[in-house]
Amino acid sequence: MPQVLLPHVPSRVDALTRMRIPIVNLDAAAKIGPLINLLPLEADLRPDLIGASIHLTRRALDEVWRPDDWLVCIGDPIIQATAIHWIATRSGGVVRLLRWGAGRREYDAYEGHIDV
Repeated sequence: MPQVLLPHVPSRVDALTRMRIPIVNLDAAAKIGPLINLLPLEADLRPDLIGASIHLTRRALDEVWRPDDWLVCIGDPIIQATAIHWIATRSGGVVRLLRWGAGRREYDAYEGHIDV
């Protein structure tokens, strides 16, 4: 079964628990396969620290990515671009992406080739 890779999940601090929680519902993505966060919810994406998050994203992909996995286009665009480039480089340009189709309330799948 393919995994569903999440480059960066937007989150907020819960007032009661003071813990970070997602601000998006990922139930539809979970129907496709198990969800794998590439970055922790606590990742700091400030411009002066983005390099560390890029490094963490690449390292996470080294550990978990498989050719049949899907990548959800969610969160910080720099982290998304990092993940797409990493996958395209290792798969001969083949990427499998999911993006939210709001009108249908499910994910649209794109499987195609990206020149790297």
